[in-house]
Amino acid sequence: MNREMDIKSLRPTIDSLDLSKEMNANASFQNIIIRPILKLQSDLLVAIFKGHIGKRNTDVKKMSLQDRNLFITNVIHKDLAMRNILIGVTLGMMTIDEIRIYYENESESRSRIIKMIAERIIDQVYLPLK
Repeated sequence: MNREMDIKSLRPTIDSLDLSKEMNANASFQNIIIRPILKLQSDLLVAIFKGHIGKRNTDVKKMSLQDRNLFITNVIHKDLAMRNILIGVTLGMMTIDEIRIYYENESESRSRIIKMIAERIIDQVYLPLK
């Protein structure tokens, strides 16, 4: 059993990704590694977020769309425990070599991952929250 091959085989392809244009190392890492992982882990990320929100006494269902988006963004960016769980779900689907790349530019990588997760959750949490 080869963990690296197994992990990579699980990742979906992203048809809209244009690999023919030049990208810097950070953009390449984001598009080739992070985006497929987030697509694969999307349902889990949303479920974790909804579970976390369920523990709060905030009635997200009554919020306007704009307030809900701001609330989601704030929770993901400011709640350290939530942010670390979401990043962990992402890092857990990386290979050893990808983790090394992640740590070479950890601050930028974390920032990109959190931004992309926030966008993904906002796009998918339009469904009624439970």
